[in-house]
Amino acid sequence: MNTKHWLQYIIYLVIAIGCILALTAAVVPHYAHHKLWFSVLAVGVLPYLVFFVTTQINPHTKLIVAGLAMLSTDGAVKLFERLVNFDYYANGLIYYVPLIITVAIVAIFLYGRPRPIVPIREASNKDIKNSSSGG
Repeated sequence: MNTKHWLQYIIYLVIAIGCILALTAAVVPHYAHHKLWFSVLAVGVLPYLVFFVTTQINPHTKLIVAGLAMLSTDGAVKLFERLVNFDYYANGLIYYVPLIITVAIVAIFLYGRPRPIVPIREASNKDIKNSSSGG
């Protein structure tokens, strides 16, 4: 198999696990049933949506490593907020962390993209003489 195929599988796996994490964080218990909090779902899916778009534009390894780090950080925060410290997300950590991760993914994408090489035209002696004589 080609390396590019493996990278695509990793990208899709990160996105699938992240969306499942966002859905499990958004479904909160409410008395005898469960309730879906759309704001938690939307903010939770946002980093993975941005990750998908940026990796489709330019899939480089820095971005994929950042995606794996994003998944582990986001997973740790969501598991802590949901299982250990569940108080209906009163501290707002469930909202802030995905937004910070989204900004980091965009920054890594912009920093890691290849820059076009612009050739510098060397001035000939004739051009230098013409510009120095004023004419």
